[in-house]
Amino acid sequence: MPRNGHWSRQVDLLVADVIDYHIVGRFERFGQDFHAILRRLRAPAEVIDIASQVYNPTRPMALAAVYDPPLARRVYGHYMADFETFGYHRDSWRLE
Repeated sequence: MPRNGHWSRQVDLLVADVIDYHIVGRFERFGQDFHAILRRLRAPAEVIDIASQVYNPTRPMALAAVYDPPLARRVYGHYMADFETFGYHRDSWRLE
């Protein structure tokens, strides 16, 4: 049965042993990190302005409302390399 690539570990997708990344953005601070990348690329101000616009915002939701300890253990077990590589605490879902 083929796997859905959306569930792949980031450490496998990024192949950091082959590609030397200067910046790896984080979802929880997407706006800041994306702007830093655009500035590093010397993007024109109008591009940065367009990138600042939010078109389809997601309403904030506490992770504890959709996450529980058994699910957290399962996720951590599968993505442990991502947690360790990118510096996320095992219980980061509780630390909002």
